[in-house]
Amino acid sequence: MSISRNRESVVSLPPRVFLSTLSSIQDSDLEENGDLEQFSGVIHDKDLLRKASNGNLLVLDYIDRGAMEPDARFYMELFKKCTDQGRLKEGQMVHNHFVNSRFQHYVVLQNTVVNMYAKCGDMGMARKVFDGMTERDMVSYTMLISGYSQSNEFKEALGLYVEMLRMGLQPNEFTFGSALKSAGGLQSDALGSGIHGACVKCGYQENVYVGSALVDMYTRCKKMEMAKMIFDGLKSKNEVSWNALVAAYAREGEGHNAVKLFSDMKRGGFEPTHFTYSSFCSLCEYWGFGTREMGACTYGEVRTEARCFCW
Repeated sequence: MSISRNRESVVSLPPRVFLSTLSSIQDSDLEENGDLEQFSGVIHDKDLLRKASNGNLLVLDYIDRGAMEPDARFYMELFKKCTDQGRLKEGQMVHNHFVNSRFQHYVVLQNTVVNMYAKCGDMGMARKVFDGMTERDMVSYTMLISGYSQSNEFKEALGLYVEMLRMGLQPNEFTFGSALKSAGGLQSDALGSGIHGACVKCGYQENVYVGSALVDMYTRCKKMEMAKMIFDGLKSKNEVSWNALVAAYAREGEGHNAVKLFSDMKRGGFEPTHFTYSSFCSLCEYWGFGTREMGACTYGEVRTEARCFCW
């Protein structure tokens, strides 16, 4: 690959192609061509190129030198790359550039920044960016609520959920999913029931994502009958809903129900998670490996798989 190309041809590339081009250049290309200076100032340091595994640092260096002025889509691409690869340090560098750009008040881009920090585990910065926004929408709240929920900061997540409702913003399925997870994390069936009512009011009661979150929430609140009723009413089930109910039965010592549902799940083509097997481990100890009444074939399958997974 020759790197002798003019600046115009590189700058005109779409963001995704530009990043791919930078990251695909090999050190051998630089050494063989020997024309680093002819790359119109795009790449100034072979060591920088070697260290920039996805091109982000090179792009920032390129911007700093005035070789190009990025547009909103370009920032979106950079933030997405940092988010997908968990590159918090690079994300911070892109953010530092972004706050000095003319796009700094674009809500869509600010939401992307909140999401990046939340997904990379820096909830402090995610909240700081959120609080600094002059305008927030449903996506802004949902991304931060989701971040708090994933970080097990359940009270913060539910506090934002309530604030969002007071602002007159209608949650979507992802907002409800994170709020339900937080209610389950606090084992508050009162809060969970309130969120459940809002799900029904907004027409999400048959949504598979929300339905699975409801099953998980009620099992964590030890409301097994309610969880089973919602599970049975789901027209479409996924691994979350299956595993949540199977694991809950196992945790509660309801061996017959746990094994039956486990078998149904396997026949349906769904695989148990680590969480499900961990729950079965304690249940197997409770049963004792010699128990016959559970059914030799089904019980043996659960016992063997759980033991292999847990020990």
